[in-house]
Amino acid sequence: MAHALAHGRLGEAVGLNALAFALVLVAAYLWVLWTVASVRGIPVRTRLGDRWTIFALTGAIVVFWIVRNLPFGQALAP
Repeated sequence: MAHALAHGRLGEAVGLNALAFALVLVAAYLWVLWTVASVRGIPVRTRLGDRWTIFALTGAIVVFWIVRNLPFGQALAP
């Protein structure tokens, strides 16, 4: 997925790992948010460190991992 993304093949990157692609977009958004806040000299306020956010992200990763390997989740597999 990272190789396809680095070469600009977005459709292939999503097809290889949709969850990782979404997490890369979230990381890019957070990086831009942090950069803008640093330039302005203000602290960044997010709820990503919240316990429930971490549980939800972990749960989403586990569910994606399981569904991807089941017969009805073949569309998520590379």
